Amino acid sequence: HLALTMGDVAGAARALTRLHSQCLTGDALHSVKCDCRAQLAAALAAIAQAGRGVLASLDQEGRGIGLVNKIRAYALQDAGLDTVAANLALGLPADGRDYAVAADILRALGIRSVELLTNNPNKVSQLERAGITVVRRLPLAVPPTPHSAGYLQAESGSEVVRGARGPRRAPWMGRSGWGLRKGLPREAVSREPSRAPS
Repeated sequence: HLALTMGDVAGAARALTRLHSQCLTGDALHSVKCDCRAQLAAALAAIAQAGRGVLASLDQEGRGIGLVNKIRAYALQDAGLDTVAANLALGLPADGRDYAVAADILRALGIRSVELLTNNPNKVSQLERAGITVVRRLPLAVPPTPHSAGYLQAESGSEVVRGARGPRRAPWMGRSGWGLRKGLPREAVSREPSRAPS
């Protein structure tokens, strides 16, 4: 896990925050099966526009099932299953993401309340249960593409409503002002997300 910060967030109230589950296939390889890269770009653009905020990048590939299982699920999706059905067919959870570590990261930064950039109400409830106040949820609207329609339909049916991945380069790339937060206290990153065996 890591936290990217912009501006002075230490002890900030109502810090503009994005909890982003890392997606190698979408974020780095530009897969059109999901909207992860567009969500990441939109969140970073919003934080840059605000001039202050946090992006917590969480090691929870494939909705918490890991990269190898995600690739296995892709094969089932190519055979006609949606994201949720593919995970379940592999004996894995529909969504295994755990946001408790994100709450630990926010606490390590001195943040107790956030404005959360998300379309996922589960992130709100998990953060609240972990003691972080979510002052408001700010949806990230990105348009669907023909390639991501099935993914988005499955997501909306599984308590997650998201937009779609777009081809744009993140507008923050190359700009100054972002800081990689190193040396977070051990307790902030000690819990690993639950993983299914791969």
